[in-house]
Amino acid sequence: MSASTRLQQDMDLAATPEGASVLAVGLFRVARSLRAKISQTVNTQPDALGLVAWRILMGLTLVKSANQREIVDFVSMEQAQVSRALKDLNARGLISSHPSPTDGRARVFSITDQGRACRARHLPAMSALAEQIDNALSKAERVQFLDMCARIEAAQKG
Repeated sequence: MSASTRLQQDMDLAATPEGASVLAVGLFRVARSLRAKISQTVNTQPDALGLVAWRILMGLTLVKSANQREIVDFVSMEQAQVSRALKDLNARGLISSHPSPTDGRARVFSITDQGRACRARHLPAMSALAEQIDNALSKAERVQFLDMCARIEAAQKG
């Protein structure tokens, strides 16, 4: 175990260092563990995807097509990560792309039938994980948690 991992595990949230937010530290820990578990889950299939690719396929099932900016906004990942995942998904035939009719420099992406089939193969494991995560809180707690997340997000923008 690395020194930074030990420090993160040993760090008491009640004793957060000066200049650090106890809420941010707690949220980063939860986010890191969720990303790791989701990545592990989507990588168990023979057609391993990775977290960014999974999010892209999820987003493209909701719309007929989307440009890269829209995809970056939906998946909430870095532009470079999304760009690499889009190239990989396109090369694997899981998505298709064509030039944007309104911006010749941009591309528009759509999920292919092969991409839908790949998503369908991953869906049972991902649905089970989602249910496990969501069932950690009661319905009232989930509503309260989402409200708190929205307030934290608004506070950092303010």
